[in-house]
Parts: sequence; C-alpha cells; structure tokens
Amino acid sequence: MSEAHSSEPRLRHDPPDIPGYQMEDRPAIPIKKLNLLSFPLALPFGVLFYLIGLLLQPDREVILTFSIWSMLILALIVLLLVPIAHEAVHGIVAKLAGAKPFYGVGPGYAYTSFEEPISPRNYMLITAAPLLVLSAICVILFALIPGWFLFILAFAVTNAAGAIGDLWILNRIRHLPSDALIYDLADGYAAFVPEKL
Repeated sequence: MSEAHSSEPRLRHDPPDIPGYQMEDRPAIPIKKLNLLSFPLALPFGVLFYLIGLLLQPDREVILTFSIWSMLILALIVLLLVPIAHEAVHGIVAKLAGAKPFYGVGPGYAYTSFEEPISPRNYMLITAAPLLVLSAICVILFALIPGWFLFILAFAVTNAAGAIGDLWILNRIRHLPSDALIYDLADGYAAFVPEKL
C-alpha cells in the first residue's frame, strides 16, 4: 500500500490547522536534557521507594543479594519491562479517553502517541497515569512479594525517574484552559485554544 493511502497511524510532526482555534503552545520536549536529569532524580525516588518498601516488609528488614542472574533480571526490568509497562499504561488511558494509541521506539526512548485531539484534562490523565498507576502497583507488590524487593525497587525507581518527560509536560499544560485541544506530536505537543472574537 502506498504511503499516501496508508491508514496506519503515524507520528505527527506538524500540528494541523483547526478552524476556529489558534495555537497557544508548541513546545518540543528537551529529551536529551531530561534523560540526563533523570539520573540524579533516581536518587530521591530510590530513597522514597526503599523506605516505603522497607515499611511494608514483614520483619522491617531487607537483605539484598546480587548474582549474575539478579543482574540480568535487573537489566531486563530497566531496559525492557519498564518501558513496555510505562507506554502500555499511557496507551490504556489514552484509549479510555477516546484516542487510538499506537506505540514506537525512538533514539533513547519509547513512546505512545495518537492522532486524535485530546482535552487538557485527558492529556494530563494520559501523561500522569504511568507514574501514578505503576508506583501504586509497586507499593502493593512490596507487601505481597517481599522476596522480590530488589526487582520491585528497580522497577519503581526506573519508572519514576523515567517519567521526567511526563512531569515536564504536566508542568507545561497545567495552565491551559479546559476548552483547549492538544495534539500529540513526535517531539512534544501542540495546544490550541478557541480564537477570540
């Protein structure tokens, strides 16, 4: 099928023209800078989740042991499981908001996107969902599976620190009016507000 007739969703690089709306915000996510900032952010998230997990352990103590197998599992969690779960949660919430999500991988990141315009409220829910939902699941798992403490901790910290781009977006869109429309773009988003008469 030719590219011009393809019905497959594609990452939108440029925002559309919307009659009756004007562009309010069109930021590009500074992905390289945010990826670098996620490393120091892992420390406070690590302390937070370690303390929460410790409080939920039956005897309030944790024994961390490392082996070649545990290191391999940690690598799989950090490099594969967290990005898949994180993007899946974005996609589930996007679908619940009426969008048709699709997924992909770029240089140094995974993504979920959709072509439909979304309200600021729904865009905030889609954006915040992986941090909130997966963190809550990790807290529950600390209590249910104490023997997996290290793996749950690695998942929680990687997901939280990796959500720095989501936190950046949440900070940018929190002031948009409720009648705005947001289009997800390859390098960020475009927010439109109704034209003033």
